[in-house]
Amino acid sequence: MNLDSIIKENLDILLGLKNDDKLKTVDNKLIIDNEENSFQELNSPNLELVILNTFSMAFYLETNNLTEKDDLLNIINTCIDNVYNNEYLHKEDSDDSDDSKYTFFNDGLQKINHVYRRLRNKYQRNKCNRFYYKFFELIDILLNESIIICKSINETVIEYHHALDNSDDELDDSDVSDLDDSDLEDSDNKSNDNSNNDSNNDSNNSNDSNDDSNCSDIDITFIDDKKLV
Repeated sequence: MNLDSIIKENLDILLGLKNDDKLKTVDNKLIIDNEENSFQELNSPNLELVILNTFSMAFYLETNNLTEKDDLLNIINTCIDNVYNNEYLHKEDSDDSDDSKYTFFNDGLQKINHVYRRLRNKYQRNKCNRFYYKFFELIDILLNESIIICKSINETVIEYHHALDNSDDELDDSDVSDLDDSDLEDSDNKSNDNSNNDSNNDSNNSNDSNDDSNCSDIDITFIDDKKLV
């Protein structure tokens, strides 16, 4: 258990403290124990220091906004009143000589009360301060929301570009496959054309040879012109 948790638990005990309740301390924590026969007197350094330290540290508890600060100060004020009103913790009007043991505790409570009044004037009574605290709270909320929106936009843009890159890679792969197929078709067509050309050339050569053979079979007789006279 951390220090803040102990302080908050002690404040809860003091907040519900009644006039005739008796307190004791266990591991720096306040406990109401009205059935205890031997009441832990206030001259015990442990009890008085735990109460004063609880108030002192309570002023420095972290709050997120002005509303929480108001609630904390109101709780501290009620706790101080409960301590003053408790018959075992505060004996202001007593003539017993033993009451000198309460002097240190009473002085400490007066200092705690002084700090409370100063903080109350700063956070609750001063209207200008409250206006600026509220204004800065709104600015802080706006900045936090802006950061969240910017992060969301950035993540969306990154996902969009990532999707575009994947689609471009798929298109490139499909183009390469199409080019490969077209190259294969072109090579097949060229081979077919070459084979056709070769066959045509063979047929032409055969035809030429046939023509030569036909021409060789023809008997050409030359007639002498003198004999015709």
